[in-house]
Amino acid sequence: MNIDGQAALVTGGASGLGEATARELARLGAKVAVLDVNLPLAEKVAADILNGIAKKTDTLYTPFFWRYIMMIIVLLPTFIFKRVRL
Repeated sequence: MNIDGQAALVTGGASGLGEATARELARLGAKVAVLDVNLPLAEKVAADILNGIAKKTDTLYTPFFWRYIMMIIVLLPTFIFKRVRL
C-alpha cells in the first residue's frame, strides 16, 4: 500500500499504539494529524515527528523501544491471518 502523500488522522496519538501508528505513518510519508485528550503530549509527539522530518532521519521514534513495538504491529497480523481460516 502506498501511503506517501495520504492524509491520516490518528486518535489517541499521544501514547501507545496511537503514537507508534502516527510515527510510522509519518515515516512512510503520510500527512499525519495527532489527536489526543492529552494535548501537551500530542503536541510533543507532533514536534518529534516534525523534528525527525526536518533532520531527514530514517526513523521518527524517540524512545528505543518503539522499533520493537512497530515490529510486533507489522508482524502480528500476518501471523494471525495465515493461521485463521476466514
